[in-house]
Amino acid sequence: MAYAQKSTPAAQRYPTGKIWLAGLLTIAIAVAVNYLIFWIATGLLGMQSTFAPFVAPMTFGIFTTLFLVIAILVWWLIARRATMPEQTFKRVALIALIVSIIPNILMLFVPLPAESGAITLAAALVLIVMHIASWYVAITVLPRSSRA
Repeated sequence: MAYAQKSTPAAQRYPTGKIWLAGLLTIAIAVAVNYLIFWIATGLLGMQSTFAPFVAPMTFGIFTTLFLVIAILVWWLIARRATMPEQTFKRVALIALIVSIIPNILMLFVPLPAESGAITLAAALVLIVMHIASWYVAITVLPRSSRA
């Protein structure tokens, strides 16, 4: 006799395969938006910074991807367990956004190691805008694109 795992209603509404595909879409959009923000800040607005992530722009693409993979895993868990997964995910994501912005603000007041480069107010604001953009992409694209 084979053991059949019972599927919860939330798991039926958000199939695992669709969550992972939605996750790839979320990462692609968020990384593209962050590069657009970087291009606007440096190219159009003339922001100059020796801050390491802006000297090697691939760095913030990697960090965006890494933290969105964590967000996708969190969404997958919430979609499996929560009775109201989209609302729960938005609350958890908002808390994560607030926590992620704190270091950007602290960098303005706490000296960074020399190899990190100097962070300016403009660079800190650009990082904050990137965090907000990634958060918004995650809370909109991920749940909507992973529905059954």
